This record gives sequence, structure tokens and C-alpha cells, in this order.
Amino acid sequence: MDPVFMSGLWLLSAAAPAAGSGWIVFFMWTAMMLPSASPIVLLYARVVRQAETQGRGQKASASIAAFAGGYIALWSLFSLLAVIAL
Repeated sequence: MDPVFMSGLWLLSAAAPAAGSGWIVFFMWTAMMLPSASPIVLLYARVVRQAETQGRGQKASASIAAFAGGYIALWSLFSLLAVIAL
């Protein structure tokens, strides 16, 4: 096999991305992170609801919504910064 092909250097000579493709990357990254957020959100929801039933927490629904919204907002911000860096 050709050493250049095996090293991946041929990828560097590929054409530059089309204008506006950064937004496609942004939406793809954000959409990719939504399903990966569900396990941690479900785990947090279980912990908060258990604490609420034991009398140590209040308003579990609001807490879960804030956690999920913050998680998605941070990943969206990271995606936006990555697109800007391209």
C-alpha cells in the first residue's frame, strides 16, 4: 500500500469546505449530542426524584428541566465555538 494513503496525508489535500457548511456542522454536532445527553439526564432525574421523595429536594421537574437545558446549551455553545474556529 501507498504510505501517503496509509498516513492520511491525502486528506489534507482535499478541497476546502463549501461556504456555509459550518452551520451544517453545527446542526449535525448538536443533533448528535441530543441522544447522548439522555442517559445523564435520566440519571439526574432519578437522583432528584429520589431526593424529593425523601424530603431533601423540592421541585424536581424544574430542576430536571434546568439541568437538561443547561446540558444542551453548553453542547450547543461548544459546537458554535468549534464552527467559528473552522
